[in-house]
Amino acid sequence: AIKKYEDINPVEFPNNKITEPVKDMHIIKKQKDIYVERSQYIPEGRFIRDTASGLKNDIFPEKRLHISNIQVARFYRIPRNSACHTIMPNWNNIRNKIHYKKNRPFSIKEVAIIQSFGDDFDFVSKNITAIYTMIGNAVPPLLANRIAEKINEVY
Repeated sequence: AIKKYEDINPVEFPNNKITEPVKDMHIIKKQKDIYVERSQYIPEGRFIRDTASGLKNDIFPEKRLHISNIQVARFYRIPRNSACHTIMPNWNNIRNKIHYKKNRPFSIKEVAIIQSFGDDFDFVSKNITAIYTMIGNAVPPLLANRIAEKINEVY
């Protein structure tokens, strides 16, 4: 289901507020230009520290793109054909997880699909970060269903 969204650009909202209805909740919070620019250097399935120059700042052509040693653990491009990392409440920031194909974070809808919410599930909030937090704090619905089935078998 996530492939359905990969070539569609999500709607960006500045200031973390949804100001108009968006079909399918394919929404991201507007990112800082420098984060988007940094993300283009990271290959799929790798952290920024895994790039050819390692922790050295010479991986960036311009000094303004340099990052601190603390930030190198953040920028990670999710691989498309392997298991995804655990969905956390802070997936709204490109510094945490980068889309495997685009230089942007995953949209609300993409993160919900990864977490096993149905394609028709809607989250109600005007705050983008609050929606990512709801998804990240939730038990994946398919996991909850399997646990409930097993409990039902035993009792």
